[in-house]
Amino acid sequence: MRSYTFTVDDRLRISSWNKDLGTLSGKDYLDVCGMIYYEVIPKIRKGDADAILRVLEDGKPAMINGYNFECVYEEVRADVVIDPITDDAGIVKGAGVTIINLQSCVLEKKLQQLQPIIDIGNIAPMLAHGVRNPLNAIKGAVVYIKDKYADEKTLVEFTGIMEEEISRLDNFVTKFLCTSFFDAEISETDVNAMIKRLELFTSFQARTCNINVICKYGDVPPIMLSSFQVEQALLNIINNAIEAMPSEGRLFVETSVEKRSEQDYIVIQISDTGPGMVNSGENYVNILSNVRIKGEGKGFGLFITREVIQYHGGHMEIQSEKGIGTTIKIFLPANKL
Repeated sequence: MRSYTFTVDDRLRISSWNKDLGTLSGKDYLDVCGMIYYEVIPKIRKGDADAILRVLEDGKPAMINGYNFECVYEEVRADVVIDPITDDAGIVKGAGVTIINLQSCVLEKKLQQLQPIIDIGNIAPMLAHGVRNPLNAIKGAVVYIKDKYADEKTLVEFTGIMEEEISRLDNFVTKFLCTSFFDAEISETDVNAMIKRLELFTSFQARTCNINVICKYGDVPPIMLSSFQVEQALLNIINNAIEAMPSEGRLFVETSVEKRSEQDYIVIQISDTGPGMVNSGENYVNILSNVRIKGEGKGFGLFITREVIQYHGGHMEIQSEKGIGTTIKIFLPANKL
């Protein structure tokens, strides 16, 4: 059970503030230290009196069941426990306040849903800056290999793709640092051609993992989108699938057009024969955004994929069965020209 705790001195000034309360209020300890508590949260009353002040004055603990706190959108109920804090001589020097059984308000739920975006926003600039130098080193190595083995047709083809992708990533990082993540170039894109690029780009990884990749291309119209962003979104799914499957696994990628509620969608379906998940549904995006394999990053990949697809007016559907595999269908509106 989550509890929200803080302490005050004999003048009602905040002297400690736990992490959960910081998340709920949007203010950490350094922001509130030394402030009168009711300057940060609503005053806790018992009758007409300040309940914490009363405990400071009479030195007796207090328990308030079902106390109503005002939230932005509504009132929420919680139980409040207030204990006096005394020195060795028994003199009251402060009070400890614990709020338990707090009902979730609309605002708190929205903040919890937005937390992955907040986390991404906090680490993204540092990550983007950290990518630049190794990116230049990789580009130099690719150019050297391309020149040294110019007579190797397959190698030249792959190094050409790598060189192009490195340049695109470098441009993306540059734009990211000076504008919004979603302020990207939108252009007419052949979805099948984009998937074929990814098929070639991931073929080495699939071959190394002994994964059989099967692609089926339907008759789909071109669409207006940011090819770089959508490619990265698809790579998140494909790479996760390849890494999750055992040797001799199979990855299926298929494009098609499907009508939903009088709207035509380009559908990109990615299926694997991996371990699968216990349940199905889009709520997996919320689950997986908070789960990571030990030592393998923060688990933001699927969350970012969903954000990219939603930015383009689309949505995702996830179906999975433990021990059978997972299918992710991406729907992009077909009339976005």
